[in-house]
Formats: sequence, C-alpha cells, structure tokens
Amino acid sequence: MKKELRLYWEGKVSYGFSYWVWLTLIGTIISIPAFLPDPYWDAYLLPMSLYVIFLLVAKVYLVVGTWRSAEIYKKKKQKKKQSAIWAYLGQISIVLSVLRSIPEFFKAFA
Repeated sequence: MKKELRLYWEGKVSYGFSYWVWLTLIGTIISIPAFLPDPYWDAYLLPMSLYVIFLLVAKVYLVVGTWRSAEIYKKKKQKKKQSAIWAYLGQISIVLSVLRSIPEFFKAFA
C-alpha cells in the first residue's frame, strides 16, 4: 500500500486512473462526512476537527498526485505528437475545483 501511495504522489499512476478513481471517486468518498448536519459537528467537535485536518491533507495529496500524473501524460502525448487535451481539461477542472473550495473552506470556520 505504501508503494502505491508513493507512486500516486509522484504522478506515476496512469492519468485516467489517477483522475477518475483517486481524485474523483476516493475524493468524493472521503468528503461524505463533511455533509453531515450541524448537530453532528457540534456534538463531536474534536473528531470533526480532526476530520477536517485529514480531509485538507488528503485533498492536497489527491490534487498533487493527479496534477503530476497529468504532467507526465502530457509529456508522453507530446513525444508521440498527439493531443494532450484531456490532461489540460483535467488540470482546468482541478484549478476550478480548488478555487470553488476555498470560500467553502473558510465559510465552514465562520
């Protein structure tokens, strides 16, 4: 498991798998507790605070790994003189997702 996590961080996982499985599927699954109603957050302040820290670290990990995978994908496609449009579109979606998440993150602590 440790080897797979390191390979993902380095971007050495296929771009499609990286984007759809790691970033989209796993990222969504680990985000589910963030949608719990406020009473859960009030009753379990310490565990939920730890969860927020975990979620922030995990999301950074997922974004960095997928971004690096997209960069490797682009280089491979350029060597073959093929289009790397999927890597560019994925990176645009990552940037938009991060930009959209920033106000939501600060709103949670307001």
